[in-house]
Amino acid sequence: MKLRKCLGGVAILGVGVLIAGVAGAGLAGASSGSVTFGVLMPFSGASAPDGVQTLNGCLAASYGIDKAGGILGHQAVCKQYDTRSDPVDTVPAARQMLSTASNLVAVYGPDSGVATAVTPLLERNQMTMCSVAGDPFYDHQKSQYFYRFQPSDDLAAEAEVVEAKTKGFHKIAFVFTTDGSAQTNDPPMTRAAHLLHLDIVANQQILADQSSYRSEVAQLQASHPQAIITETDPQTTGTYFSELQQAGGVVPIIVTAEASYPAWQKAMKQAIGQKKMKSLVTSIWPVSDSTGPGWKSYVHFLKSARGTDPKEFQSTLWAESEYDCGTLLALGMVKAHSLTPSVYNKDVPSFLQPGSGKTLVHTFAEGVAALKAGKSIRYVGGLGPITINKYHNVNTPFAIERWTGSTFVQKGFVSAKQIAAIALH
Repeated sequence: MKLRKCLGGVAILGVGVLIAGVAGAGLAGASSGSVTFGVLMPFSGASAPDGVQTLNGCLAASYGIDKAGGILGHQAVCKQYDTRSDPVDTVPAARQMLSTASNLVAVYGPDSGVATAVTPLLERNQMTMCSVAGDPFYDHQKSQYFYRFQPSDDLAAEAEVVEAKTKGFHKIAFVFTTDGSAQTNDPPMTRAAHLLHLDIVANQQILADQSSYRSEVAQLQASHPQAIITETDPQTTGTYFSELQQAGGVVPIIVTAEASYPAWQKAMKQAIGQKKMKSLVTSIWPVSDSTGPGWKSYVHFLKSARGTDPKEFQSTLWAESEYDCGTLLALGMVKAHSLTPSVYNKDVPSFLQPGSGKTLVHTFAEGVAALKAGKSIRYVGGLGPITINKYHNVNTPFAIERWTGSTFVQKGFVSAKQIAAIALH
């Protein structure tokens, strides 16, 4: 999914408040003796919420690191570099970061909209990245400096089609907005539908945040789908599905992890009503462990750090994954006794691998203590137990979530094996 849609139009004001709060907290730059984690993300323009979500993960990680004494005695600082939601502005922002940041040790970002424009520059400078780019382009990337702890958009798309097939639907419709999300979801969904012998009776890519979608709704109804697979921002969701409800055309709806955000839930509930939302809406989310000690530590650090939004991000996989990535990189620095990415980077993947005799750690502090004691560690953080493949991508099953009236609750899984069966074709 495309991160910027997670917060929705209703939260844009909150973005400005949060960023202002961070600047006021003295997080704009690294002081003497500190190390910088550059947040190379949009903080203005259409994709500004992407940057806020990533920044929250960075702030939580930095708080946990600093409370444990810092990285080799250095305090960790998150510094924003605004890509302005535009590939044209991203490269200058990256160059500014690389040339001016004090003790730059790693980068949070880039995101899908700009990743292909700037990733080669970061690789040439041997700078480790905690990327949030869901673009399938990176599914088989080979850079040692690139990490992605969220599933690729194509895996999520395939999981949603698998769920439609499992539910016995034969005729499905796609409804997405005309942005990066539609571009990354449509090809793998179409391919998966064909492999699973499902008929795509409508494939709508609509402009976001329009005042009405009556013509699109009429076209959808005329195609007679048994189910709709969708990802639209809250404002678009409210308008489109309200008009679909008025036209009597609501059928089972399968939605991406967009549904995990309160603004989307409110919009859909107002559009189709509580009863239909409970009976007809299913969401497919990447599985994360929102109960374990690693997650509880993440939430504690998120609540304790200045400039964060715990209510919005304490159960958000994308912020959790950035927290885990930053914590892992910091542990790599401790083990290597170096702040240089080309030196510390090699140790990071091993921290996620299970193994006999490894010490289980859930925080930076626990990891440092174990490493100082000469132990091998396995890190299980905010996301719970994860592993990465040789392309530095995470492999994860997807949860099947159903609306209960006030929240989504996990009711089953789309397994990694089911998704892999499609990928093998």
